[in-house]
Amino acid sequence: MSTTQLAVFTKPSPNSPAWTRVVHRLDEAFERKWSFRVVSYEVRRREVVVLGELSAAGQVRQQFGSARIEGLDFGEIARAATLDAQVQSARLFGIETGKGQQQEVPPPPSPLRQRLAQVQNAIERLPGGKPAFRGVLRQFQVTSIEAIREEDLPRVISYCEEVYRPPHAPIRSRAASLPSNGRSHV
Repeated sequence: MSTTQLAVFTKPSPNSPAWTRVVHRLDEAFERKWSFRVVSYEVRRREVVVLGELSAAGQVRQQFGSARIEGLDFGEIARAATLDAQVQSARLFGIETGKGQQQEVPPPPSPLRQRLAQVQNAIERLPGGKPAFRGVLRQFQVTSIEAIREEDLPRVISYCEEVYRPPHAPIRSRAASLPSNGRSHV
């Protein structure tokens, strides 16, 4: 595990139902006198693993949490792993935080959605790319890539790749155009 600290949480902002549920249960159990911090984290090939530490009532509990790396940005993945570590730490204090915390993390996007996200990033890195990609979305009468129906994804990807492909293909070298005997045609 890396010893890098991600954050110290005394009161995470309730920006999701899972955080709200965890914070509420901890506040009830410990009269708002608790803290949570990330002790360390590790980025593995397919997941982020976080070691979290929950301190309350003069006691400390540490537990691991994890989240798969699939289509979400790193911040969302780190938050999901941190939430999992916090939930697991709370359970060591005998606190149940409600039903299915894993439901709070959206399902991984399909391979086509992942490809469209890659294409979007490539287009948006070009000069004027962000407005250009918004134009693509308008072309397909949507305001975000999440609004594109799964069955329309191949058309959108194909359109983007056709319109925004690199301007020139690599130029073949002269050696590649010589006949197999190595002599040029004169």
